[in-house]
Amino acid sequence: MKKLALIGRDLSYSKSKEMHNFIFNKLNQKIEYDYFSIIEEDLEKTISLLFNNYDGFNITIPYKESVIKYLNLCEDADKFKSVNTVICKDKKGLNTDGLGFMLMLRSENVTVKNKNILVIGCGGAAKSCIYKLIEAGGNVEVYNRTYEKVQAIYELYGGFTPLKQLNNKQYDIIVNTTNVGMGNLEGQLPIDKSYIANAEVLVDLIYKPEMTEFLKYGKEYSKKTINGEKMLFFQAYYADMYYLNIKGDDKEALNIFLEYKNRR
Repeated sequence: MKKLALIGRDLSYSKSKEMHNFIFNKLNQKIEYDYFSIIEEDLEKTISLLFNNYDGFNITIPYKESVIKYLNLCEDADKFKSVNTVICKDKKGLNTDGLGFMLMLRSENVTVKNKNILVIGCGGAAKSCIYKLIEAGGNVEVYNRTYEKVQAIYELYGGFTPLKQLNNKQYDIIVNTTNVGMGNLEGQLPIDKSYIANAEVLVDLIYKPEMTEFLKYGKEYSKKTINGEKMLFFQAYYADMYYLNIKGDDKEALNIFLEYKNRR
């Protein structure tokens, strides 16, 4: 049995335990999965506890970057400078957000290559999305209210256009990576309606609520809309593949997700 955990500031909303348990069960594996809602001051001692008592752990807001100093970064985590998966035995830090994001797009038949794409936001998940969209051949532009954060990501790996302000350009795909649309910001839009009206595909990494104001307007304009639930599930699947040292399979991941959705 694998002993795993999730750390973050507030995990009261989290579906991680449910998802990981479902995935492991479908793979005929057993796990114990615990939650650690912690403040920043407790991060170091919590990580030490996890290293000594767990096989691995996942990381969510706001610690995906602050954990880096305790880890050996590998693969996408090293590219993104952001971690969501840790293997305790060798303190290996990994990131499956980008893998989950791209599988979500493929499963929805969204083509990225040569598309004009606007990414809103610059958090940990945004970095993985930006990198993967560039890697897949998209023409990516990034906007954030704080331009310095956009510039910092550009200096990290370039390959996109950093925007100081939004213009009237038409985009094929718009990706919201901010928290505008959830919690205290539920009912608000991360971008003006005119951009929504002119896009083909709207992607919101928020999964609760399932239909944010951003996606609601997309539906009104008959656009293709995608929320973040698939990405969340697929990044969990790929994290579990790392824990089990198994190569992930897109078809298997999608089949397990469909079973997960239909179980209700």
